[in-house]
Amino acid sequence: MIRLLLALGAISACSIAGAAVLWDQPYDGASEAALSQTMSDAPTLSTYEFDDFEVGSLGWRIAQIRIRGREGISPPGDPTHNVTVRFRIQSAANAVFPGTVFAQFDSASSYEGPDLLFGGLDIELAPGTYWLTASVDRPLVPGGQWFWLRTAATQNGLEHRFHNPGGGYGFGTDPIPGSTVFGDASDLSFRIEGAIVPEPTALTGLMLGVGWLVRRKAR
Repeated sequence: MIRLLLALGAISACSIAGAAVLWDQPYDGASEAALSQTMSDAPTLSTYEFDDFEVGSLGWRIAQIRIRGREGISPPGDPTHNVTVRFRIQSAANAVFPGTVFAQFDSASSYEGPDLLFGGLDIELAPGTYWLTASVDRPLVPGGQWFWLRTAATQNGLEHRFHNPGGGYGFGTDPIPGSTVFGDASDLSFRIEGAIVPEPTALTGLMLGVGWLVRRKAR
């Protein structure tokens, strides 16, 4: 009985511990990047980007998220002025009223220039559609700007959303499709790694099988 229960525990652990690519939108090497940054000294220019992703019929356990980015050129981006970098998984593409927030992470050490790399995560998501946003918090002067790479090569779900709550760029203060700003529909470049959560019915069946064997041995 003890051996059987230990084996069951090993099966459950292995099914959620293996890191695999769950979602990937590589940079196409050509698309213009999009500013995604909180700027305390220029709040009307603070801008946030969002993109959707789909968790299929089985849930996910997320271990790592990589946001592909680049530093600004004029003025040059300087990550030594980062206050924090962050990501958030939520139900809506909105920085002000984000709807349901499923996960949020802030860290000063998750910058892997010019990407943002969030590792050591343990986030469980049920099947459904989610919006991912990520940004750098740093002053415009002297920190410069950080941009999230866009990609027109992969179109998964809806195009990305642009949100400038302060309205400094003249596009209003509500989230809008990225094509309104950049002229072409595109996704943002990011990768999610982790594992698919075991199918509940399969795990329940295994538990019932163990119970049957234990009862048979007891008889």
